[in-house]
Parts: sequence; C-alpha cells; structure tokens
Amino acid sequence: KDALWNDPVLCIKWPFPNDFTPIISEKDKSIKPLSARGIPLAAPVSGPRVLVVGASGQVGAALVEQFGKRNCVGTYNTVQTDPSFIHMNLEEIAANEATAGSGLARVHPDVLCICSAFTWVDGAETQLAKAFCVNSTAPALLAAAANKANTKVVFISTDYVFDGVDGPYDETATPNPVNVYGKSKLEGEQKV
Repeated sequence: KDALWNDPVLCIKWPFPNDFTPIISEKDKSIKPLSARGIPLAAPVSGPRVLVVGASGQVGAALVEQFGKRNCVGTYNTVQTDPSFIHMNLEEIAANEATAGSGLARVHPDVLCICSAFTWVDGAETQLAKAFCVNSTAPALLAAAANKANTKVVFISTDYVFDGVDGPYDETATPNPVNVYGKSKLEGEQKV
C-alpha cells in the first residue's frame, strides 16, 4: 500500500531541515493518511527519541529501561546485551570526527545520553590514551555533533572527579581527581 512520506502513524523522523519542502507527485498528494484508511499500525510514539551511548552498561541499561525501547535506541561497543542495540566505537569516533555525526544521523535523536566510558580505574593508569579518548575526546565530538543537530546532550560523569576528602558532593563542589580515570572524566565534563 502507498503511504504519505510524512504520515504521523509511521513515526518516521526524516533527516530533513525544518524548512524542507518535498516535491510530491500528484498521485502521492491524493493518498489518504493511514489512520483515515483504518490500517492497524502501532500508535505514534510520544515523547523524545533518545540515543543512549553505552546502553550495555549499568547506567545506560537503566536509562533504556526507563525510557522504553519504543522511544530509545541503545548502543554498545564490545558486548551487545540487546539485539536492538547498534554498534558505536568511541575510539573510532575519537580518531575520526565525522563518525560522530554519522552515528547520530542513524537515529536522529532529540536527546543524546552519553553513559559509555572506559571505567577500569586501575587500567586507566596504564592506558592513559584510551581513557582520555573514550572518556573525553569522543564524548566531546558526540556532543558537538549533537549540538549541530539541535539535539540535547546529557553526559554522565562519576564521583571519581572528586578526591573523596570532603564528601558527599553536589554539583557546586570543586573537582579534584586523584587518578587518570577521574581526570579523564573531568576533562570530558569540561569539553562536553
């Protein structure tokens, strides 16, 4: 059956600019919306479309569960915990800025949640380049691509940006990381 390119029942978010005006044939202009034809399809998705980078981790998985899979797309790097998750390698993004934009373009999210991180605290001490690449450079590039697409960004950090001396901490506390993991996450906060 024919369908309108912008039929609200299909819930397709096309990657067109807001001022885009498509050229539509006379035949296609006469097509009735699916809802008017009684074609049973899923109800339109309400709420924002969310991309959770690092959905195979604890925080990311919890976010996907809270948002619901209808509104949310998750990513993984090494462990695909859900068959619907798409692959996204933050080291590749850090090495090639264009991959940040192409990764977002696959989903066209309204909100980008960056939960992914190189969280091996002891390993970060000897793998500094990887820690800063995954925890700082790639998130900054993703955030920049998201800003160009008018996508809101949420960056999940860590309490390791503090030294642990005067906790508990709130958003106004002065960071003072004492290890590479904390330093790389703080740099990510600052760049995002």
